[in-house]
Amino acid sequence: STQSTWGLSLRRNQIEDLPALADLPKLEQMNLCCNMLRNVNELQNLPALEDLVVDQNNLTQIPVLPSLRYLSVSWNSLETLPALTNIWELRCRGNRIAEFPATLFSVRVVDVTFNLLSTVALGQCTHITSLHIGREAVLN
Repeated sequence: STQSTWGLSLRRNQIEDLPALADLPKLEQMNLCCNMLRNVNELQNLPALEDLVVDQNNLTQIPVLPSLRYLSVSWNSLETLPALTNIWELRCRGNRIAEFPATLFSVRVVDVTFNLLSTVALGQCTHITSLHIGREAVLN
């Protein structure tokens, strides 16, 4: 039954558009890596989604997903990230992010190498245990 599905992998399927996902209210984990997605706004209909992998797509933005704890969005075309107030681990290598998000209050692990960052101001990110910023950025 789709009502009890908690994990779903659709990686490497050449998906361009996500289907309606409202029938998966308990879905906690999703892997959409290596597709051709340009947006993942349909994921806003997944209230239990905690673990999301969308590496190697054509994404330019990620919607606000308040239940996310883990996000891997490497090798896309992101210029900014949404408010990720509950995220524990963020992997966004190889994007076009120029400013470090100020809303990573709970984050512990961050990888933002290969972006356009010149400085990284940690602000209220007091829980970080692992930070990968690459040689191009200066830590403030």
